[in-house]
Amino acid sequence: GNYTKVGNLVHISGLFETTSQGSATTGPIRISGLPFTVASGGPAYSGGGAGYGGGLDITAGVSVSYYCSPGNDHMDFIKWSEQTGSTSSLSADDWTDNGHVVIGCSYRVA
Repeated sequence: GNYTKVGNLVHISGLFETTSQGSATTGPIRISGLPFTVASGGPAYSGGGAGYGGGLDITAGVSVSYYCSPGNDHMDFIKWSEQTGSTSSLSADDWTDNGHVVIGCSYRVA
């Protein structure tokens, strides 16, 4: 991925992929180590839909999105099921050795 920072706004984008899950077989999927910590306060939340690159073990009617929350240096992934109308964390169970997503996200920094 790449990032550009202008003032207190950072834009990150890229293809994020794995070639092996290693020992990560449970728990939520997140990208850690954002280039800057997200600013504090409710208006600092940011998120969007992730482009489905492939290698995810999800069913038809499930979409993937992400969000960056205030005071953190990571982004979390969630999935929304059209069938149930509910959201949950995208987990390691949903990912495969060659899983990948495409994102473009802008967020405010402290």
